[in-house]
Amino acid sequence: MNNRPIYTTDLPMLKAVIEASKFHPGEWKPEDFQGFSEIFEDSRGIVVFVHYNSEPQNKLRISTVWVTPDDKHRNARAIVFLVRSAAERAAPSGFKQLIFTTTHPPLANFCTKVLGFRSIENNEYVLDLEGR
Repeated sequence: MNNRPIYTTDLPMLKAVIEASKFHPGEWKPEDFQGFSEIFEDSRGIVVFVHYNSEPQNKLRISTVWVTPDDKHRNARAIVFLVRSAAERAAPSGFKQLIFTTTHPPLANFCTKVLGFRSIENNEYVLDLEGR
């Protein structure tokens, strides 16, 4: 698994994935992935498009669009790598928490039980970075 910036050549695929989104229909546009965004990919190709936003109280919001939402094994590997990578970069930059929103129970369960996120409110989950 590796990560890299989103290239112009990735935009047609990003657009197609957004249009076919199972978990976030109509929520995203390719322009939403401008700024601090990247791709996580494996030997089979792109697994997830990721966008990061700084939020108040030193939180780093992670937003994702999954290429193959039903590929649980591949997505689990990617989310572990994504969270580890984000935490390693966010903590030294002054962020205190990673945060994301989901209404997808399997993702929420995986992130709480395996990765240490905790539920707060409004389907939001945070991971404390202090002491990591």
